[in-house]
Amino acid sequence: MHLGFKDIDRGIAEINAVAKPDLFIVDAVQTLIDAQELRHGGKLKDLGYMLGGTDPVSLDSFGFRLFRGLNRN
Repeated sequence: MHLGFKDIDRGIAEINAVAKPDLFIVDAVQTLIDAQELRHGGKLKDLGYMLGGTDPVSLDSFGFRLFRGLNRN
């Protein structure tokens, strides 16, 4: 997939339109704060969670609540 698509997000979306996943896993062990990349000033922060479930919207919402509660200091 990395070679066939210039836009990896579009490739993932197209695959998910055909093959519906039954399980979603969210790696929330570490996250970046202050920027989306280290080279742009992002800082690694330990969150310490690995989430899994069948409802991607609920997982995303719960993950956002965990992230929002992060102490950024």
